[in-house]
Amino acid sequence: MGGFHSHRSRRVWFLVVLALALFSLVSISVAAQEKITLTVATPWGDTTAFNGVFPALVEAYQQLRPDVEIEFLWGWSGEKIIAALAGGVLPDIVFGWGNTDEMREVFMPLDELMERKGVRLDDYLVGSIGQMHLLGKTWTLQVFIDPNFPLIYNKTMFAEAGLDPNQPPRTVAEFDSMFPKLTRRDASGALVQIAMPVWQWKDDYQVFNALSWGSAFGATLWEGTEYEGRFGISSPQMVAAFEWLKSHYDQYGPDAVSLVPPGWGGFVGRMINGQQAMVLAITPHFKELRRLAPNYEFSVAPPFHEEDGGFQYPIWFGGWSAGVTTQSKHPEEAFDFLVFMSYSPEGQEILARVGELFPATRESPGFSALVEETPDWLSFINALKVSTLSPATYWLNLDWGDVFAEVSHRIFNEGIAPHIALSEAEERLKIQARDELGLIVN
Repeated sequence: MGGFHSHRSRRVWFLVVLALALFSLVSISVAAQEKITLTVATPWGDTTAFNGVFPALVEAYQQLRPDVEIEFLWGWSGEKIIAALAGGVLPDIVFGWGNTDEMREVFMPLDELMERKGVRLDDYLVGSIGQMHLLGKTWTLQVFIDPNFPLIYNKTMFAEAGLDPNQPPRTVAEFDSMFPKLTRRDASGALVQIAMPVWQWKDDYQVFNALSWGSAFGATLWEGTEYEGRFGISSPQMVAAFEWLKSHYDQYGPDAVSLVPPGWGGFVGRMINGQQAMVLAITPHFKELRRLAPNYEFSVAPPFHEEDGGFQYPIWFGGWSAGVTTQSKHPEEAFDFLVFMSYSPEGQEILARVGELFPATRESPGFSALVEETPDWLSFINALKVSTLSPATYWLNLDWGDVFAEVSHRIFNEGIAPHIALSEAEERLKIQARDELGLIVN
């Protein structure tokens, strides 16, 4: 009898162990089949944004991490992000910047994760770092940049004017010497062609004149830290930039109004009709002009600068950053995907080849992909890699648009001397910086 019970007990234990083993295998199998889902909020409309680059990124990433699903959420504005923050329902990743107190509640600091992952802040372009790293912390990673601005020029018009089509202007002096050769009037005195209306942003609600031309002459809007510094709006360099702009406008501005061809607005119409030889414009316009005017040969170069004291490459960046939110359920995995998009060679090459976007790190293979597709980009890309501009407009939340719209109106429309208009604008911003932001302004 004892042997029978012993045998039965062993059989029972065997069945129990077998059942536990099977249960463990099933549990492991189920766990292996479970995937983490990351949600990524973007401001764009759908999967077609930038030639479908986001689905391409997901497909490539899932080759590396088949355990992670990526769900893009489209049409997320700043207001929607803040509402989600208040409701405790932020996605894992959000496209935006940590440049306000509210957005710094949205994003978690990334520095610890960057150190563990081996992501070096210094690998990014200077202008990108200025958008990512504020108040001693890194809040976002720049996914791609929108460099402002390449000089797009018509090589055909250069050749017709007796200029070397492979030598666009590098300095203000070179531009001014080329200007008469690329500007023509008809027998009646009407302007029929202009080298470039350098005052092109005079009516825009933008800081472009100060950021691009001011930098070209060596001016900066703010010198200092996020806590203390001084404005450079009324500096001799900024005054010289606006005096140069005004001298061109006074001589050609009123007549240039007649250069807009029927059915077209602005510089695109003038460029494709051979009425304008050069323009500072965003990078997609280069491809667009080539498509619209195949009878002309266009090329691209770095923007020119004032040789005596100007920044050699006055290029500053727009573009988009993204960060991991404070309410992410999977912050480690979210950061891994963010790094794939923003920092990894694979991700940045996809951004360039598929999205035709400019990457944010200095030695990105995405730059090689852009040059391989369009060799004309080489000199401009080499310039933006070494650009040192990181304007305070990235993070210093003042009424820049209002102030410089008024500056432009007073200088170009009312005839106020640039040094007066700029000095009064600087005083206005000093008061706002002290009273509203608590900055120490020297």
